[in-house]
Amino acid sequence: MTYATAAFYVALVGAGVSAYAGYTQAQTAKKIAHHNADVADIEAADALARGEKAKIEARKRGAMIEGQQRTALSSRGLDLSEGTANDILGQTDFFTQSDVNTAGDNAKKEAWAKQAQVTNFQLQEDGINPGLTLAGSLLSSGSSVSSKWQSYK
Repeated sequence: MTYATAAFYVALVGAGVSAYAGYTQAQTAKKIAHHNADVADIEAADALARGEKAKIEARKRGAMIEGQQRTALSSRGLDLSEGTANDILGQTDFFTQSDVNTAGDNAKKEAWAKQAQVTNFQLQEDGINPGLTLAGSLLSSGSSVSSKWQSYK
């Protein structure tokens, strides 16, 4: 076997190995992007679930505070349906609802950000084409193999 023959076969095998490595790397990158999209989707659902829990907790806190206020105000003989006592309870309701709304809004914002990540990962996955990577690698290696072929002939 001559040097030219050996060089040709080495270049040919090298092109094949390089192309296969690029192909498997692209497949792996595609799988990772798909997995990342799945994880981000789960995180978005989790954000909404935590938001619902935070809303329930805010309502509980508000109800507890209002109960304590009602007890304190009525123990002083105040009429809870009018005047300052009623205003205090109204403010407690207002701030409780504000806390509930904030918890819900924060959860929606976090879920929206995670859904944006899902979209980005899906676009990344869609943009990876292992077959095209393989073909590109083979084409780019073609000149090296071609020059070795010329020497081989």
